[in-house]
Amino acid sequence: MESINALKWRYAAKKFDPEKILSSEKIEILKRAFNLTATSYGLQPLKLLVVQNKPLQQKLMAASYNQKQVGTASHVLVICIEKSVGKEFIENYFKTVRDTRQTPDEVLHPFRESLIGD
Repeated sequence: MESINALKWRYAAKKFDPEKILSSEKIEILKRAFNLTATSYGLQPLKLLVVQNKPLQQKLMAASYNQKQVGTASHVLVICIEKSVGKEFIENYFKTVRDTRQTPDEVLHPFRESLIGD
């Protein structure tokens, strides 16, 4: 219940204090938490970009309905989502799993084929 109560307490930031900058440690925690986020089939068809570049943040404001917070935040987290999760994406994902975890192809093959549908 504590988590639910924490989620109920939220508000939109109207203005950021330019003196307060997220530490690199906190950014790393956010990145790790994002990478551990569960997704359908475990494919992780998204990426997180951390922007800490004031000129670029100013340009991003135009794509963000000119919200000043995008330009004044110490960091902007941009979530990028794959438009299409097709055969090539799935093959690359399973290649990474095989290479990273040393999982044999015979273990991965049934799941990979069920997603591709060949």
